[in-house]
Formats: sequence, structure tokens, C-alpha cells
Amino acid sequence: IPDAGLSAWPVTQGLPFPEGDLSDARNLRLLDGAGNEVPLQVTPLNRWPDGSIRWALLDFQADAARGREPEYTLEYGTAVGRAAVPEALHVTESAEGLSVSAGPMRVELSRSRGLMGRVFLDDQLVSEGAFAELIGAEGTNFDTLNPAEEVSIELPGPLHTVVHVKGSFLAGDGSKLFAYEARLHFYAGQSFVRAFFTFGNDNTAQNFTTIESLSLRVLLTAGGNTSCAFGADDL
Repeated sequence: IPDAGLSAWPVTQGLPFPEGDLSDARNLRLLDGAGNEVPLQVTPLNRWPDGSIRWALLDFQADAARGREPEYTLEYGTAVGRAAVPEALHVTESAEGLSVSAGPMRVELSRSRGLMGRVFLDDQLVSEGAFAELIGAEGTNFDTLNPAEEVSIELPGPLHTVVHVKGSFLAGDGSKLFAYEARLHFYAGQSFVRAFFTFGNDNTAQNFTTIESLSLRVLLTAGGNTSCAFGADDL
């Protein structure tokens, strides 16, 4: 836990259940250390032969003071119910793409342009979008500024939504080099996106493909008092 503690920090946890114990995901409730109900999203992942839930994915947001580990209690059973999430994520889908509103942040995801579109923070435009760029061994530029093959909601939910974007790197002449998949994680009330990118070498003409660089570019807008932060997990 950081020195400053955590406030409404997204937590995702898989949990198994014995066969026959839980048939309906609505019969789960999460309580904090004081016995107060915590907003919870439950996604069944797998079921037993009798139809009961075998594995469920739980999403909630945790508060933790410096130097203290928070305690939570999960209740389940036919007599247990939970309240609706009060400030839920909102996703609007159209022929052009998706719009995800997470409270202070809104992100547009266009089907005509891979990866992320415009980003608004408190209704102020802070980014014109993000794209990936690949430079081939001979200096040819390939990027994701082209229509995506797929833009879909992989995990819907009021607290945590995952959008799956799939496509290819294209050069100006339409030639392809590498495929990509991106999973963009949005959390209710948060002003950040957690992105997982997978780049695949689909050049079957040879065993290995040499490239000069592979990068992610974020198009920030100038002006105002907006600040941005970027982070990545160590490989």
C-alpha cells in the first residue's frame, strides 16, 4: 500500500465456489470492515455440471489507509442480495464505435481508427487519441490508423468494463506487417485506462521478422491545466 494510502482503487479477483453452493450471481454481497456494503460486480466465469457457479470474477473498489490492510467479508446464499452500483460505467454503442463514460473521463473508440479515439476529462478534450506505430527493417512505416477488424465489449459491467480492439498494422500502400490486439480496461469513477497490448508476427514468409521500432503514440492536446501520467509494468 502506498504511503498516501488508497482510495477507491479497483480490485479484480477470481474466486471458486463448491458445486451447488451458488446458482445466481445476484446472491453475493461484499462488506467492508465496518459492515457497510461495498459496490460489487460479479461475472460468472465457469459453471459446474449442475449449473451452479464454479468460478466468479469479482470487481470492487478498495480503500486502504497507510500501514493498514483493509478487511472485506463476502457473503453469499439464497437469502443474500446486493444493492445496485450507484455510479456505474456507461457505454454507448453505435455503428461508428463505442463511447465509454467512467465519471470524470469519457473515451471514444472508433471502428474507423484502431486503438483509442478522443479522450475527455471533465468535458475538456485532453487527447485526440492513441495509436501504435511500427517501423520495418527497410524504414517503412506501419501503424494502426486504419479501420479496426473488431471493436467489441469483452467484459460488460457497472464497475469494470473491458473493450477488445483487434486489427493490423498497415502501410500507406495497404501492405500489412504484424497484427495487434488491445484490451482496454475502464473503471467507474476513474480517470485512467489500463491497456494490455499484444503484437503478433503474422509474417509467414520467413521464420523471423526484423523491425526497427515498435511504439505507442498518444496525441495530447495543448493548453489548460491538464496533466497526464503514463506507466508500464516491468517485463
